[in-house]
Amino acid sequence: MKLLVYGTLKQGFGNNYLLSSAKFLNTVSISGFKMYSLGAFPMCVLGDTEDVITGECYEIDEHTLRQTDRLEGFPRFYDRKIVDATTEDGQILSGWIYFGSPDYAHGAKLVKTGTWERDTWNS
Repeated sequence: MKLLVYGTLKQGFGNNYLLSSAKFLNTVSISGFKMYSLGAFPMCVLGDTEDVITGECYEIDEHTLRQTDRLEGFPRFYDRKIVDATTEDGQILSGWIYFGSPDYAHGAKLVKTGTWERDTWNS
């Protein structure tokens, strides 16, 4: 199965170690989500079709999904669903994505670029 990540699970971020047994597949764009900064981590919420975030796609196993579920507080804090994502070369990949309720993002800063960077929470 595939997992689409956009925040601290990405390469170079602190929680990527949970994907150490996963296979990185590609950088992806995911339509239909808005990204908000909750301080040290982002949250995506359902948006309009023209809203796009960027992330990474990994091939994972059930054990890794259980680990990321625990990190993301699924199903109480984040929910997850399978969505389509587009690679840089136009390939479509489907995978799980974690997303939150707009209530949790209320008052949070919109990440206009749709890309979580190391200094996003400071800008």
